[in-house]
Amino acid sequence: MKVNGKYIKIQVAIDKDMQYRFKADVKYPKFEINEEAMDVKIKIKESSDLKLVAIKGIDKEGMPEFIINGHDMAVIFTANPER
Repeated sequence: MKVNGKYIKIQVAIDKDMQYRFKADVKYPKFEINEEAMDVKIKIKESSDLKLVAIKGIDKEGMPEFIINGHDMAVIFTANPER
């Protein structure tokens, strides 16, 4: 999933065991993601800018990716209610 935008709220229900790559470059981010469960490769926070690259699970070719770029973006990952 790729999202570029301004003033957007993204809420996604994902399985707690799902493995994925998360990349973000956002000014004024509001993230509710389980960063502790991820292997953070890059995290640069300068003033109101955040660049984050992290992997949940084992890094492999073709894994799902969430790529978030923009301004004043909220990203919320919730547990899939069916699990």
